[in-house]
Amino acid sequence: MDAEQEAERPNPGHWWLVSVLCLVNAVAFIDRAALPLLVQPIKRDLQISDTLMSFLIGAAFIITYAVGGWFVGMLVDRFPRRRIRGNAAQPSSACARRRPARR
Repeated sequence: MDAEQEAERPNPGHWWLVSVLCLVNAVAFIDRAALPLLVQPIKRDLQISDTLMSFLIGAAFIITYAVGGWFVGMLVDRFPRRRIRGNAAQPSSACARRRPARR
């Protein structure tokens, strides 16, 4: 096997990355699929119409991605990616440490 074929062969790090990306995609899909299940209870509690509910859901996604995309893009332009990923994982890790175990 020559060096060119060896360089193209995936190593365990590549498969780990593929697994993480698949997991993130699954979580995003579940998140988007769960929201429609909550529409009727939210509508009933807030006493709003279908149109207003669709504006509420649409605005939530649009504002989140627009503001988040701009902010993260600005950070990536100024700081190393490794530092940004590490800082992004800290709040999640802190919440996981604080939460008591269920018994």
